[in-house]
Amino acid sequence: MGCGADLSSIVAIPESLASPEEGTADRILPHATSLLAELCADRQLVNANVPSYFYHKLGGLLVKRALAFSSTSRSRSIDHRQSIYVSTYAILFMGTPHTGIGKDALLLPSKGEGAGPSHFIISLLKGSEMLQEVTDQFAPLLKQFYVYYFWEQMKTQAGTIKTYVVGEDPAAPSWYSVDRCGIMATYSGMVKFKNPLDRVYRVVLDALLRYIRAAPGLLGSRWVNDLKHLAEERQREVEALLQPQFPHLLSEDGASIMINELYYVPRCSSNYFTGKTMHAKVLRNGLGPVRRQQLNKITELFSYWGVFWIDASNQENAERGFSFLGEQAGKWLSFTAGIHWLSKCSKPWLLVLDNADNPDMDISQHFPPGGKGHILVTTRNPGATKYANTGQFRFRGMDPEEAIAVLLKSSHSPNVSDLPNPRDRELGQGIVSELGYLALALAHAGATIRRNIYTMEKDLHYYPGRRKKMMLLPNVNCADDANIIANWEIPFRRIAIRQSVECRYAAELMHVFAFMIPESIPESIIQRSWNDVTLTKYKSV
Repeated sequence: MGCGADLSSIVAIPESLASPEEGTADRILPHATSLLAELCADRQLVNANVPSYFYHKLGGLLVKRALAFSSTSRSRSIDHRQSIYVSTYAILFMGTPHTGIGKDALLLPSKGEGAGPSHFIISLLKGSEMLQEVTDQFAPLLKQFYVYYFWEQMKTQAGTIKTYVVGEDPAAPSWYSVDRCGIMATYSGMVKFKNPLDRVYRVVLDALLRYIRAAPGLLGSRWVNDLKHLAEERQREVEALLQPQFPHLLSEDGASIMINELYYVPRCSSNYFTGKTMHAKVLRNGLGPVRRQQLNKITELFSYWGVFWIDASNQENAERGFSFLGEQAGKWLSFTAGIHWLSKCSKPWLLVLDNADNPDMDISQHFPPGGKGHILVTTRNPGATKYANTGQFRFRGMDPEEAIAVLLKSSHSPNVSDLPNPRDRELGQGIVSELGYLALALAHAGATIRRNIYTMEKDLHYYPGRRKKMMLLPNVNCADDANIIANWEIPFRRIAIRQSVECRYAAELMHVFAFMIPESIPESIIQRSWNDVTLTKYKSV
């Protein structure tokens, strides 16, 4: 429950928020924008001085996302959305899982859940990327509001499982300057007050009345400051538009530079690659003013003299990559040579440090100290963002239409028509929703279907149950891990249970490869074994 001191009417949070396809903060955004549109309409069409109350347990996440979105709506054509953020005075969160739920709560049976919990419910696990993203967006705004946290104090029991659904720590984080109160009820009974004399009802009512009395004075000064800042932003926009255009990419002597003269990217692109044009636009806009002027098209992202890819998953691989650059540049085979060459290079280059996920690895030691280049780091380590000096963005689940396209492409033979039948598209929509629009999981699912291990119908039917089993593993702690591992396990288990010698050897080979870095497995090992098998077959004939 939340309170905005200059809004109007009671707002119902849409039930579809808990549907399977809403697994990332970006999937919450459509509901957040709808909520903002309704509130803006209420401000104009109803008495704008009547307070508004948001009410829903998981809806607290939606309220946080809506306020974060409202705070960034500064463009002239949509600045009416900003009024919701400016006019919100206080928020009451009733059992909102700010930092996530535990696995015990995840396994509680839920209405309409089927064989296993939905992707959205799995995304509420502690440490989830979705929750962290919502928190990161809302945390800078927290000091603007009065906040009251409420949590359940009685466990919910279903069958043999008895646990708190959210609990005190996730529902009431120990943040500075917030009110907190426990409710002696289960999670589902938190807001079922018996009568006006109910102890918690009186606490809630007292808080709301207090906020309503105090809000007008503070919001008046907040509006004055916001209008002043908005005018200053408009002035800066005008000044930026009056800046002269930058010339085409030239070298120091004024000559045009050959693009992609050097291109060292050892990984091949996938035949099923689809979309990500929006991410490319964001990246283009983050490369600095000169690049923004040139890169009017996505294809012009390759306006570099050299593009270099380094596997930064560990220190050894990174040093090997830079040593290769030093050797290719005609220097010597060493990490220092590669770094030094890029530092002294006077032509524009792009360096991609990929998979820099290890928090114990100092990624900054792989940044060339000079040169005319850009460095792009891909990482799952939030701490690495401190090195970003031109911005950052997160890869979330794919766009729904793009995700369906990837699944249908990867699940059909190349000679199949590009136009899927309506039934396949319907089933594909259900599968991509359950997989949280995660590209790697979609590729695994597509391969499983293409190789007739499962049909699309069976994949959609059996998958939630397999994912639920994966969630019981101690090393699986988030929705993405569960989706990827479950999609890998389905075809692997079908191979492992077969009795043929080939299937048994294939399973043993995968166990061996699991202990090796993929890039370090010589292809010659497999090729030599295949040649031996083929030779033996022909000799026996």
